[in-house]
Amino acid sequence: MKEVLTELREVLAKQRFWLEHSHRLCRELDEPADRIERYDRYENLCSRYARSVDFLVRKVYRAIDAAEFESQGTLLDVVHRAHKRGLFDSLEPISKIPICGNGSQSVRSQGERRRA
Repeated sequence: MKEVLTELREVLAKQRFWLEHSHRLCRELDEPADRIERYDRYENLCSRYARSVDFLVRKVYRAIDAAEFESQGTLLDVVHRAHKRGLFDSLEPISKIPICGNGSQSVRSQGERRRA
């Protein structure tokens, strides 16, 4: 399990590097920048952000649950356990993050739908 968590940490560090790179490219855009270039940079940033959030919740947080012998449950369950572990301060911002591959569905709405 230690090897798995170490590998996940390395992958997460690489994702953070590329996410910060995309963010820097967007911040450096000049006002008269080409519309296509602007669109490409923002699309790249959004895609990297979505992949990073997906990886964090679906891989890293679930791996921590597995290491602690927690049941998998819904994504909302995974996020709540991560919050209880102090991995982030507030549930409000993360509960609004859309889940990759599920349109505009958020972590919160996914958990609420399963309980209904």
